[in-house]
Amino acid sequence: MKVVPLDVFDHEPMCPEQIEVANGAHRIAFVTTTSYKNGMYVLDDDLPDFINGEEAVIKQESLDEIDWEVAV
Repeated sequence: MKVVPLDVFDHEPMCPEQIEVANGAHRIAFVTTTSYKNGMYVLDDDLPDFINGEEAVIKQESLDEIDWEVAV
């Protein structure tokens, strides 16, 4: 199994440790808006820029809940 980094809004793909340091927490927001109907992972500090005044649904996900591994 191999850890696959997450695509994170306005950043290079990040592994769990990088997200925890950048977010200051062991979680990340998964956000859907009218422009991003499929959703995207967004760090807390980037939420205002990502949402940009649109209606949004924000789900906080623990980094432990995310499936990080894929078979190689």
